[in-house]
Amino acid sequence: MWLLGRQVKSEGYSGPEIIVPRRVFDMIAREAQAHEPTETGQALLGIRTPTQIVILVTVPDLTDTIRQAAYFKQGGSDQVEIFHWHEKHWKAMIADTPPMSGWTPTTVVPKGTTPAELRLELYHVGDWHKHPGQLKILSTTDIGTIDGLFADPENRLSEYVAPIITASYYNQALLGERDAEVTYRFGTELQLNWYYLTKGESIIWHVKPTVVADKCLPWFPPLPWHLNDLERFQYELGQLQSEGHTVRWTVRQMDRDLEMEIIFAVDNPAWTKRLLITTDFDYPKSPPRIQIFSKAQLVAATTSAVTPVKRRRSRLDAFLDWLEQALYYGEGDTPANLFAPRNNLPDRSEETLLADLVADLVIKGDLTNGKS
Repeated sequence: MWLLGRQVKSEGYSGPEIIVPRRVFDMIAREAQAHEPTETGQALLGIRTPTQIVILVTVPDLTDTIRQAAYFKQGGSDQVEIFHWHEKHWKAMIADTPPMSGWTPTTVVPKGTTPAELRLELYHVGDWHKHPGQLKILSTTDIGTIDGLFADPENRLSEYVAPIITASYYNQALLGERDAEVTYRFGTELQLNWYYLTKGESIIWHVKPTVVADKCLPWFPPLPWHLNDLERFQYELGQLQSEGHTVRWTVRQMDRDLEMEIIFAVDNPAWTKRLLITTDFDYPKSPPRIQIFSKAQLVAATTSAVTPVKRRRSRLDAFLDWLEQALYYGEGDTPANLFAPRNNLPDRSEETLLADLVADLVIKGDLTNGKS
């Protein structure tokens, strides 16, 4: 079979082994079933060893995806943010976890370790998407899109993985039997065919991936609340700002677990103190942590934290760097009463907003008493 000057082949493949954990198949199946019968899809992130492409996670486009019966488009700003979230986690995990050697696709990788063979840059390895009906191969539109990615110098892509998912029952109804060439099936409902393309090559390879258990690849965190529930994040931020507060936020790994936290630095001209609100990835299921410190303590912290390398960074980043050193590595001088028990804070339910917590602290005078 030929498509836009390319031959589709499955025999004679000598390219990289494509390794996929079961969690990626589960992510694909859930997304495909959630948007039946329209097209849908997601980006694929992974790493490239000399002989393998290891796919680690899918990246959805939560707000800007266009799904129609025979049309699909992704690539919004929130998808970029999710990629950056995974990229930060991956870099932090490599930096903060010990390497293990001798990894193979059947080696169990304990949480908190990263195989030495996989400590490589995370990148966009391709995209999967669902086709309507029985179209189990790449369409001419798909190939044109991939060629456009190859031609764009900003992408720096030289190879591309393109799984296509279709509904099994279409083929069974039309052909009377299951298609022997399908490379992966989800029960009797969905089937997935994997394709591999390289820049400048006239062959589209129909490949069979190596499916591995999740425990045989490094752990990947779930999506954080500020990306998974963008509407709530924007509402929370808007409520804080509507009260006249200056709010800055960042994503940091501030404790000993692998998940990164979403941190808000809140200030107000009427306060003598500043407020740091730390939310875990699963907020509001996990309650936020409140930290209060004086502005003088912030100045002292940022002064001690700013090195020549960091002088271009914001004061908030400098403070958080210093705070991370103090808490995680036991270095530095933690500001007095930074984590003083606050037993008088009311018990909060999931419906309580961060702005409500701040309002209670203002009413109690916790942000205005004492010297600045």
